Parts: sequence; C-alpha cells; structure tokens
Amino acid sequence: MFESYALAAQNIKKIINSHLFTSKDYNKRIQPSSFDTSTEDYVYILDSEETFRPEAGKRIVDLLKEKKVKKVSMKKGFELKKGFSYIVPLKESVVVSENLSVKSSPKSSLGRLFLNTRMISDYSPVFDEILYYYTKNRKVKLYLLIQPLTFNIILYPNLSLTQLRFFVGKNYKYSDEELDLFFKKKAVLYDYKNGILEEADHILSDGLILHLDLKGKKTDVIALKAKSNPLPIDLKKYDHKIEDYFIKIKRMDCSLTIHPGEHFLLASKEVLKIPENMAVELKTYSHVGLQGPLHFAGFIDNGFFGDLVLEVRSDEISSLKLKDGMPISKLEFYKTPKTTILYGKDVDSNYQKQTGPKPSKYFVNDL
Repeated sequence: MFESYALAAQNIKKIINSHLFTSKDYNKRIQPSSFDTSTEDYVYILDSEETFRPEAGKRIVDLLKEKKVKKVSMKKGFELKKGFSYIVPLKESVVVSENLSVKSSPKSSLGRLFLNTRMISDYSPVFDEILYYYTKNRKVKLYLLIQPLTFNIILYPNLSLTQLRFFVGKNYKYSDEELDLFFKKKAVLYDYKNGILEEADHILSDGLILHLDLKGKKTDVIALKAKSNPLPIDLKKYDHKIEDYFIKIKRMDCSLTIHPGEHFLLASKEVLKIPENMAVELKTYSHVGLQGPLHFAGFIDNGFFGDLVLEVRSDEISSLKLKDGMPISKLEFYKTPKTTILYGKDVDSNYQKQTGPKPSKYFVNDL
C-alpha cells in the first residue's frame, strides 16, 4: 500500500459515517475511485453582476443571507440560464483530517454541456477542494456554483452533477519517473495502425502528453461545435437531438479552425486503457496545444477504456488552426489501491468504449 494515495471504492465505503455524511442509498453512488454527490431540492439565484466567493470561517448559508440571495424550489425542475450564476446545495457533508483531503470533479455528462461547475463548502475560501487548514475537524456542507456557458439546462433534485475524490497524504500523484517505469511494463495509450489497435508512444513531460484526433476512427464526424439554442436541455430526458444543439463537423483535410469563445467536443488520437490501480485526470489548462480550457470534466476512473472526449474553448486572441495528431493536453495519474469496482464492469458506465466526440448521455448518439 502507498503512503499517499487516492481512495478507491472499498476505502470510500469505509469512511462513510465517519468522514462522509450522505443518504442511506450511498452504495449506488460509489464509483471506482470517487463518490457521486446528490442535489437538494432548491437552488439560489445569484446577482449576475457579482461572482460569488466562499470565505474563510463562514458558512455558505450565512453568506447567502448577507447578500439576500433568492432561494427557489426545483422540485418540479428549474431552468438554469446561460450567463447567470446559481448555487445548488448538495445533500452531502464531509469532515477532513490532517491526513485526508477532498477534491471535486464535475461529472462527464455535465462537462459535455459546457457547464462551469465548482464545488464550494462551509468555512473554506477555495474552490473544488476541502483542506484541513481551513475547516479543521468541522463538518462542512457542500454546494455547487454553476454557470451555464453555452446551453440552458433544467435541473432537478437528486441528480449527480459532481463527484468527490479523497486523498491520503500529499504525494498521491505519480511522478514522471514512476510513470516511465510503469509504462515500460504496461501501456495505457493505444492507437490504430492499419486498422489494428497497437501501443502508442508514451511521451512524459510533467504528465503524459495526449494528442488530437481530426482524422476520425469509426465516424467521419471529427468535432461537435456548440450552437446557440434558447431551448433548455432537460436533465430528466435522454432523447435530445445532437443537431439541435451542435453542428456536426465532418473530416475534411484533417484540420479544424476554431475561433475565440467557441465551444467544441473533440476526441483524443489515443485510445486510453486505464489500469484498475490508477485514476487519471486531464489537465484543465495545458499550453502544449492551445490557450483555453481543455475540459469541463476531466476525471477518468479506474478501468476506463476508449477515446477521451475533450471539451474545448479557445481563449486565443485570434483564430487557430488545429491539426490531426497535434499535442493537445496532458494526463496526470493518481495512485490508488486495486479497486473493487471497475468502470465499465461494475457501475453504470455511459462512456466505456466511446469513439470520437461522443456527446453527453442526454443526447441520442447517432454519430
């Protein structure tokens, strides 16, 4: 066992009731190395002129009262609109210790809708993680700050929008040296050569470099470009049509020109095969490819197999031409025990064996 590591499914189950406080049906929400949260039945609507920040030593509910933020029910569904900010309480609370920290990652299905989703908590002034320095041994309630960037969505209670990850110690990431030794024994990246899936090159530089696919594997659609649509995406429906919300971009000359502010779903050149004792995360920003966020939900569970879908927005000052095979981002690897639950085998896995720029589970995938 590592001295520092990310908790796997069996470890997460053990800390429930001592560190993670949730509903009794938690077993269905334990993932290979993460835990799915669940939304309460109300939402706070923020003033669009001011971005909400959590503050050290203060509860979120008290900050919201100070600002006289409007609270509304979403029992029958509530529409979150592009350009506005909302705070959604979660049913979970946690207690961290000096040797246990917590981080949050948006669920892939929400990331592919280009939702800017950040976890906040009582007493802590930082986003997306809970540190002992700020919270000590206090139980902190969790919330999500949500900002739709492209589509309006209809949100409901009891939905999982984000997942929690738990870390023991400080050195829970694999170093390049450790990864180099691991990859010499077992590959995690593969590519099709003459129609056969073979081991790809593993290029390490503060993480494992991932490349962009603009040639396509089993589909000639190499990108989905988000378009403006005032009709919301209902998160209780799974039959939305891709063409209503995206432009399907087909392979031309294995390149793609993108403009500032546009949002795309793209795919990795490599096929990933993640071992059962590793969890992986795509870096949100990496200048190896372009300036701008490269995902809105980049966590990858143990056991995942398939292309990696990239949720990309260009923040370049002018248009940029992307080319097939160019470096696009980097992967970071987390040490975990051998998990008792595998993605694609033991849990409901919507994106196992995905190919190309697959949209969120709320769409009929006809690529």
